[in-house]
Amino acid sequence: NSADAITLLDSNGVAIYDSPAAPGMLGYYDSELIGQNIFSLMHEEDLASIQPLFQKLIETPGARLNNICRFLHKDGSWRWIESISTNLLAEPSVKAIVVNYRDITERKNAELTLLNAQKLYRTLFEQSADAVFILDLQARHVEVNQRATEMLGYSHEELLQLSAKDISAEVAQSTNVFSKLISGEVLQTYERVFRRKDGSLVDVEPHVTLLRDEDGQPFRIQSIVRDISERKQAEMEIRTRTNELLTLYDLSRALADANDLDN
Repeated sequence: NSADAITLLDSNGVAIYDSPAAPGMLGYYDSELIGQNIFSLMHEEDLASIQPLFQKLIETPGARLNNICRFLHKDGSWRWIESISTNLLAEPSVKAIVVNYRDITERKNAELTLLNAQKLYRTLFEQSADAVFILDLQARHVEVNQRATEMLGYSHEELLQLSAKDISAEVAQSTNVFSKLISGEVLQTYERVFRRKDGSLVDVEPHVTLLRDEDGQPFRIQSIVRDISERKQAEMEIRTRTNELLTLYDLSRALADANDLDN
């Protein structure tokens, strides 16, 4: 009644016995598997690595081999099988390689989905045009992307030794922001000033988010930071030009009024 399957193999890898759970695991009838070499059902990418290990197994009485590989299901799909093979060829009551195994396809697919999601996140993280800072709840840097190092002039390793207050030119305001965030307050985008490694200042616009675990508990802070120095410079130039135009306008009005008085 075990959900795990047991197959007995001869020294060539041919199945000589299957437990009741074995045929159904790959969709075959018992008669279809007995007498068949299991390597004929194994994925070719896994076959190259497993055959030398199997050869070593049969040469060593009592040896065990743990393995995960793909086998062909009768419906044409590939199933991930986790197995433990034990060499009992020298055991008179067995005289076979005993393979205990289970189908772990769902687990492997979940792991693959998670891995792909992590790769996608990592790609987006590194290729972001904005600086991204991942911090712990004490506002210490846990991870930063390439743009963050370029913006502040620190190496990746140097930034991981610093906290948010170490790069802020407005320490009190930064501390207040993180305190509000952890207390549950929803923050709007705001402007701050960061200090680069060389001491120069950079105007930034952070968007800070509290990250929660599966239980809803906060465990990380994500800060996506946009360099707005050029925008601030443009705004300053516009204000300067506007003030100049207003001054010229006032001067021209004054001259016009003076001419009216003369006339």
